[in-house]
Amino acid sequence: MPNTFKNRKILDHLKQLKLSELKKGGYLKPGKKSEIHYSWAEGSGKISTISIKLDLLDNSGRMTLNYIVNDRPVEGEIALVIRPSNLASNPSVWFMLCPDSNRLCRKLYFNGTRFIHRDLIGGLYESQTRSKATRGLYRNFLDIIDSDQLWNDLHKKHMKKTYKGKLTLRYKSLLNRNSIVDEWVNSK
Repeated sequence: MPNTFKNRKILDHLKQLKLSELKKGGYLKPGKKSEIHYSWAEGSGKISTISIKLDLLDNSGRMTLNYIVNDRPVEGEIALVIRPSNLASNPSVWFMLCPDSNRLCRKLYFNGTRFIHRDLIGGLYESQTRSKATRGLYRNFLDIIDSDQLWNDLHKKHMKKTYKGKLTLRYKSLLNRNSIVDEWVNSK
């Protein structure tokens, strides 16, 4: 059964500040100072911008945000910390500290005035507002539209199809999704 979302915000629709995008841009390197400008397009055609100044040390850092809310300039600061990782390829991972709750996170959401942790907003992801049946229909519909991606997933270079003579759960799921697409295509 879907969650009721009366008077709750949908997190997918909010502006987000993601460390993954900063990492892709090469900004999260210890000892580096950077200035970045982000832009978001809103549904009304309005574009929001934010200026981010990063000042990183070896195991901590600071992110200074400058943006405008209701024609008033706002300046906020978010602490950055580095924590050990269990991955051999990347021994440490950067995290943001939510300014209100001091919780570690990789993504902060804009609540209308500032960027905070998702738990403080009390919102839902869009998929949580749909029933299980609707989510299944939605996934099948996407498979039909983008059947090339489904085929690519089935024939990935290192796809593990069997384990100890049995089909893996992932491969079974992909085969099931593929049979649904085939049924739909053949019924037309």
